[in-house]
Amino acid sequence: MIKINRIKIKNFRQFKDVEIEFDEDKGVFLFIGKNGIGKSNFLNAVCWCLYGKQPFKTHDQDKRLLNEEVAEVSPNDRISVELEFSVNNDIYSIRRFKAEIQEDSFVVMRKVDGDWLQMPNPNHIRENFLPESVINFFFFDGEAIQNLFKGDYARKIKASVWKISDVQIIDDALDHLNSTRDDHRKKLTKDIPEDKKKEEELMEVGRNIEKSKSELETNESTIADKKEELAKLRKEEERYSKYRDLYLKKDEIENQLLSSERKYKEYQAEINSLICANAPFYYAIDGLREVERLVNNDIEKGEIPSDIKGKFIQDLITRKTCICGHHIAEGGSEYKELKKLLGTAESKDEREILLKDSYFINTTLDELKSLPIRIGGLREKRARENVEIEKLQRQIKDIKEQLKNAPDKEVGDLEKTIQHVEGQISDALKEVGSLKRDIELGIVHAEKIRDEINETILKKGNNVRI
Repeated sequence: MIKINRIKIKNFRQFKDVEIEFDEDKGVFLFIGKNGIGKSNFLNAVCWCLYGKQPFKTHDQDKRLLNEEVAEVSPNDRISVELEFSVNNDIYSIRRFKAEIQEDSFVVMRKVDGDWLQMPNPNHIRENFLPESVINFFFFDGEAIQNLFKGDYARKIKASVWKISDVQIIDDALDHLNSTRDDHRKKLTKDIPEDKKKEEELMEVGRNIEKSKSELETNESTIADKKEELAKLRKEEERYSKYRDLYLKKDEIENQLLSSERKYKEYQAEINSLICANAPFYYAIDGLREVERLVNNDIEKGEIPSDIKGKFIQDLITRKTCICGHHIAEGGSEYKELKKLLGTAESKDEREILLKDSYFINTTLDELKSLPIRIGGLREKRARENVEIEKLQRQIKDIKEQLKNAPDKEVGDLEKTIQHVEGQISDALKEVGSLKRDIELGIVHAEKIRDEINETILKKGNNVRI
């Protein structure tokens, strides 16, 4: 088990000369402080010592590595970080140091009988204790701890533990033993036709197992990614649900606004139509009223239209007898008066033409009289719709203000998106189950084939069991 005993930092960024000893009974250490005090750079110092890298972003990451105060006095002074730790009963010290303009040096020391001895292959030793691939699981920024669990976290942590615990070496050894076993078995069965076929079958089963393992890894990675995506979607849905009622209300008000705007335009169009249709008559209303007066006077007097009046007089002249039976002597005064009246009746004046159009004139005047009332009524309706439009616009503006920090509505069909991702996860899980069964069956099948080959080898007299 690895235990950090002490860390010494000299001239590294804001740490001019710092040495910290750690309680050997504790395995977790927390650093708490205000922004800019040096928490992230402390982790950077440890990582720089181990790997020559600074993975944690800081506000001064673009500045030089050498402490600014020291740089003003001695710009070529040395930067160094030393990390002392114990592994079981052995004590090691990892040291990295450099001058600002030089390449860094990296050494690993081991304490033997009170003396520090420099070890060969320092990178190899460090990788055995704390591989760079697992750094994120041992040194991390607490403000970004959630990043540890993103993606295929379980698989990554398993692989990291696998590596740091040297289980990989056992796996490699097993692979080597299996490969050696297969080579020996092939040599023993190369002259046995039936076993040669079984070897080919065994190789095919092996290929299928490896293919299934590869597909299994892909599907497990897909499941992890989709679960991460699903978690984000559900978090977004949780945020969105708070604003759902506001979105629905906004939709409803926007529909009401469209309806009011449509009515407003309809009222305006009707007003325009009435004005265009009646404007010529409205401007001639005084003349029409005078004509109406004259025509009505003629009607009250019993005036007969000229065409009827002329025919009536001509009949009197032709018969020379009045409708009352009185004889009209040709050339007499009565006869001459009728002749005079006949000449007058045959010429139509404008007033007489208008006499026939009296209905149109009277109707037009009635419409003109009611026009201001009709237009006034439409304007009142238009004004009411305008008030309603302004009210609805204010309501929409207020809701938009409340929705300012809301997720985009186009995130939209979150429920359907979530269902889709859940379906993808479900399909991938089914595929994982199927692949695991295929792998288990393949392994069983492979063992059966090996047993059959072993039996054949034994029967042939080779006292070897592979």
